[in-house]
Amino acid sequence: SRWIALDHWTFSLNFSGSTPSVQQLLQEKQVLLKFGGIDTFATVTLNGQKILEANNFHRHWAVAVKDLLVPGNNQLIISIRPAMQERLQLQEQYPYTVPSLHQFGQMGVYNFMRKPASDGGWDWAPAYMASGIHGDVELVGFSNAMLEDAWVQQNKVGDQFEVIVTSELLVPPGGDS
Repeated sequence: SRWIALDHWTFSLNFSGSTPSVQQLLQEKQVLLKFGGIDTFATVTLNGQKILEANNFHRHWAVAVKDLLVPGNNQLIISIRPAMQERLQLQEQYPYTVPSLHQFGQMGVYNFMRKPASDGGWDWAPAYMASGIHGDVELVGFSNAMLEDAWVQQNKVGDQFEVIVTSELLVPPGGDS
């Protein structure tokens, strides 16, 4: 069962840039290719151009791709490298020995990669060190600033409450129109 964790995996998708929905996206100032999550070490190409080197299970990725999309066939390739091999390389490059709790069946030091710790095995979890795509993969186009995320913080100050809202905006090249 561990051969899965030690193999390279390639996911590919061909899609037409001539469809009405893609043509409509291309009318926008900015087009992003967004990934809800990639587990964990991957190279992403679009139409033969490398657009992303992913190395973190826990984050979302967004890449500007408008200039790479073509009217005909477009090819997206996500090549995922084995996390164990990447971890071993990172561990070898590190100048110090990092202690780790090692249990029977566990795959060893997981703190050299941003991946769920349980993927390397715990007392309750088998050590599969899975990899793949999690979350959505989507093209998003926009010409005006777009709300990407927001955080709300509440503080009680005496008898009153203070609310702080922090937002993250995506702004197209050239600014908001």
